[in-house]
Amino acid sequence: MLIAVVVMFAVCNFPQQARILWLHWGPNYDISSDFSTILTVSTFLISYTNSCLNPLLYAFLSRNFRRAMRELFSCHSRNQNHRRGIGFVGGDAMRLENGNFGNIPHSSMVRLSSAHDSPCTTHTITRQSISVKDS
Repeated sequence: MLIAVVVMFAVCNFPQQARILWLHWGPNYDISSDFSTILTVSTFLISYTNSCLNPLLYAFLSRNFRRAMRELFSCHSRNQNHRRGIGFVGGDAMRLENGNFGNIPHSSMVRLSSAHDSPCTTHTITRQSISVKDS
């Protein structure tokens, strides 16, 4: 897949780079002609086409990309009205985003999701506060 993306990048950007070389070092490049205007616009469009083709290359060549897109869209349709709660601790009580209170004494709670996890799942990490005694 990487080879296909790199080759497509080279093919789409070669006309633009060739036109720029001709502009700077070609003795017969006429900037004011209609041909150079059409050439400039067309090489820019070909160059921008690379950005349009990348998602298609990923969709057809990467199994991981297809799986992630399926998970993303299936999760979004299932959990459209579901809100994830992120809370913080202020003293001994914690107020969650949904308005409920929870008790986790002297700790902090962070809700994370990883790029490797499904977007529908989150992990809760609780860090207990550590007190250090002076000696």
